[in-house]
Amino acid sequence: MKKYVCVLATNDYLNGCLVLNENLKHLNSQYELLCLINEEITEETKNVLDYFNIKYKTINKINYDVDYEGFVQPYFKNTFDKLSIFKLTEYEKLVYLDLDLLLLQNIDDLFCYNGIAMARDFPFSNLHNSGVMVIEPDKNDYDGLMKLMVEKMNNQEQLGDQDIINEYFDVIHTLPQSYNLMRRITEELETSKLPIWDDKLDIYKVNVHAKSDDAKILHYIINPKPFSINHPYNEKESYLYTYYMTLVEEKMKQYYESKKKELK
Repeated sequence: MKKYVCVLATNDYLNGCLVLNENLKHLNSQYELLCLINEEITEETKNVLDYFNIKYKTINKINYDVDYEGFVQPYFKNTFDKLSIFKLTEYEKLVYLDLDLLLLQNIDDLFCYNGIAMARDFPFSNLHNSGVMVIEPDKNDYDGLMKLMVEKMNNQEQLGDQDIINEYFDVIHTLPQSYNLMRRITEELETSKLPIWDDKLDIYKVNVHAKSDDAKILHYIINPKPFSINHPYNEKESYLYTYYMTLVEEKMKQYYESKKKELK
């Protein structure tokens, strides 16, 4: 059995999950989306997932207890729930997708990859980026990843799930970069003072723009996320994301109408 899988670690990423589901359906994927949620996800969010016919599975939240003050991406402390996908051994193969993606083409061919496969974390490092992953769940891998995570946590290392996954696996098959092209929504890209961009701005712009014509998946890293923006923004593909958000908003209106009727 094969599925797409995502992780909803906090309620404020719900729209990202709903958009991803609409995106997959629009591109005629033959595989359904499974959403992993933890015990902190509210009943209201679960009701919305039910209304959108998104299957979900409850997992225990994986806490990475490290002080992230001053860290460039403090949200990383919420991403360790992603490691739970490695223990879903009832599935032969899973394609994991972050909730800040825009799919431009059908990506069902990802299920043809064996082992663990990820695109590079280009242009930031030569590691692999965990925003899109093909995995074959294995309980031994899950146990090994958790053991390594605990070691890192005990050492108070500021890192994310991606660091754990890259260090644990000896062999990671590299996906074409078109499956995970980094994007950033900001009008201040040219003058950004974030250290992460200082020596990578030019190559990042090439990655964003020059290769976008053959892109399969755009990955909207850093904030703001496209599902949290309610006005046009300076992105070539923003109209596509707006289209999916419109579908989500229309269904949400129907959801709230149905709830009103239930209360009468």
